[in-house]
Amino acid sequence: MRKIRIFGFLALLTTSALSFQSIQAQVKVISLEQSLPSGSVNPDLSETTIELNPGKRVVYNVVKPSLLYYPAKNNTSGTSVIIAPGGALQLLSIDNEGINVAAYLNENGVDAFVLKYSLVPTIKDVNAELQENFFTTDAKRDSMISTIIPYAMKDGLAAISYVRKNAAEYGLNPNRIGFMGFSAGGTVALSVAFNGNSENRADFLAAIYPWIGELGGNVPKEKTPAFLVVANDDHLKLVPQSMKIFSKWQEAGQPVEFHIYGKGGHGFGADRNYAPTDGWLSAFVNWLGGEGLLWPENPQGYMARMTYRDMLRMQTAQEESKKTDWPNLGRYLRENQALAGTNRDQAVVFFGNSITENWVRYDNSFFEKNRFIGRGIGGQTTSQMLVRFRQDVVNLHPAAVVILAGTNDIAENTGPISVENIAGNIISMAEIAKANGIEPIICAVMPVYQYSWNKTVEPVAKILSLNRMLKEYAEENNISFVDFYTPFVDERGGLPEKYSSDGVHPNIECYKIMEELVGKELIKKKIREQID
Repeated sequence: MRKIRIFGFLALLTTSALSFQSIQAQVKVISLEQSLPSGSVNPDLSETTIELNPGKRVVYNVVKPSLLYYPAKNNTSGTSVIIAPGGALQLLSIDNEGINVAAYLNENGVDAFVLKYSLVPTIKDVNAELQENFFTTDAKRDSMISTIIPYAMKDGLAAISYVRKNAAEYGLNPNRIGFMGFSAGGTVALSVAFNGNSENRADFLAAIYPWIGELGGNVPKEKTPAFLVVANDDHLKLVPQSMKIFSKWQEAGQPVEFHIYGKGGHGFGADRNYAPTDGWLSAFVNWLGGEGLLWPENPQGYMARMTYRDMLRMQTAQEESKKTDWPNLGRYLRENQALAGTNRDQAVVFFGNSITENWVRYDNSFFEKNRFIGRGIGGQTTSQMLVRFRQDVVNLHPAAVVILAGTNDIAENTGPISVENIAGNIISMAEIAKANGIEPIICAVMPVYQYSWNKTVEPVAKILSLNRMLKEYAEENNISFVDFYTPFVDERGGLPEKYSSDGVHPNIECYKIMEELVGKELIKKKIREQID
């Protein structure tokens, strides 16, 4: 963090103080029990935030510890990280070593809790008092550290205990709670790792340029993978401290990964400094994946049929494909060519996303016996499907097309989109089909209470609204509408466990009912006399 040196910098802390609670009103704030003795706290002090520059805030006078909760959109692993920002135990670099780190973890499927832990009180000038307390003599520095660290450590242990006890509420795994600390926050992280018990121990540790003065020194007996980062040109000369921790973990037979960057200084955090240290967060996420912490402990549904590495390969292939083939026209190119010249009289194309794609896999006999053609692609939204509708439906000249689409739009797979535009895309497919002599059959979007890959979306009301629009359009235009919603929805507005292992994708029992429903509609429309 070059512009805002957390240790010994603070010559420019002259901007106005702001209320941190009002700035973060949209974030869930979780209060923890005060660890500082009430008699030692000046009642006139209050938690304060100073904004140095946009996105460069620091917090001081933390008396009552708390957690700021940042949920990931796509946490399928249940992994979470508690983040302790640095700041010489006098303040917290809340953005660069807290909130911005949380945002990066969220984008990579990890929930984050930013910890505001107990600090040395500031009476008048945080800049001057930080310098006086920690950068005048070693004796005074060590005295201040030994005075405040026990309380900061207690806050860290309380944070882990809270997340573990309430893991089910947040959809998290109580055995996958990590603790990350920067600089003085790294001292807190190490103290937590050395002093935890079954209730409040960290399941893994990330110490980023950790400072000195941690309490204890016994490496946990339980498996506790550690990730260490420091820059060789750290002006506080903290490389030996990280090397000491690395040796401890290695000697204890614990998994450990250690990055010493040639340049980056101290306090780089999540900031982009155009230095080698800019890549540490990416390295951390890769490390989490390598430790198995980005994959479900007990994978269900489609995830049970693949590994984390399989998913990475698939994602890489998809990203590369999007650069040249965003709608994935190449997915069924060969299959479509193979159909050329074959008898497709009364053929029916089932057009959709992973629900349709899995349908063919789960009950292939249903498609083979009835000469149905499956054209589903996992993860696709209606915008992508509309582009490939001509190639994968119209050019096959079927008698009918069964359109089951829209759930990935609501999950925002390709970004936010209004329900009206989702309906418009599906209606466009139906009208293109009619214009080409193909009978469209529109299906209701199946119920979903929560998408595991995007927990920030609330789909229930949107699905109801979309289905209402689609049903009204179908009735007004004498188009078939198959209700895949009402027979399956539970009291929450979701797909119950009886019909799905992940709340989104149907199981074989669910598909059998769907086959009956769509079969009746095909017979009603005289597209087929019977369905096998």
